[in-house]
Amino acid sequence: MHLKLSIAGLVALAAALFASHSHLTAQRRSFRRPSGLYVRSSGLGNQALMSRIARLERRVADLERLLDREVIPAPPLTPDLPDALRRLTAAKNRLAFSERSFRKGFISEAEFESSQFEFQRAQKRVAMARAADRPDELERLSHEIEVLEAEEDLGLARRRLKYAKHIESQGFPDQAAVQIHQQLVEEAEARLKALGAPLAPVTPEPDPVPAPPDPDPTSAPPEPDPAPERSPPCDR
Repeated sequence: MHLKLSIAGLVALAAALFASHSHLTAQRRSFRRPSGLYVRSSGLGNQALMSRIARLERRVADLERLLDREVIPAPPLTPDLPDALRRLTAAKNRLAFSERSFRKGFISEAEFESSQFEFQRAQKRVAMARAADRPDELERLSHEIEVLEAEEDLGLARRRLKYAKHIESQGFPDQAAVQIHQQLVEEAEARLKALGAPLAPVTPEPDPVPAPPDPDPTSAPPEPDPAPERSPPCDR
């Protein structure tokens, strides 16, 4: 009896092992060989990657052709005439207001000059808008605008340098600030020279008025002048 049971158990165990082996073998085969869905998805991914690479290659080829092309300098940007006229009117109004404010002492000379430069630039831009079909005139006006901007920068740099030196003379030494503003002045002058424009002369600073000498404490104060004597009235 026990022998029959053991034989039956061995047979069942062998059958179970065979079934499990077949299942594991199928799993191994499925892992080794991708499924049809995986193959289709991989194929679509490869196609998308190849199409993207092709697009990038076309863009690189376009960039290479652009780099090999002769560089032609672009003409100066021509402003729109109605917009330039509106800006000119606004700059003219600001200049008139700045002039009145400067005469009354409400704004500084630097602010007034800034309004002047703005008005001059607006005039040049209107002239550029009217000379849209004349490249030589556009180039000349564009150069004049650059000169105006360089002159404005130079004037501002000189004022800041003058103020830094004034602060230093008042007992607040800041040599670094003076050197920085001096460098800005030199850069603005170099830019103006590169544009072929003459440098504006530096306004000389007025000599300081000497203070009156301190009175000697040992000396007596001056006596006041005697009052003139009045003649007695005449009897009539």
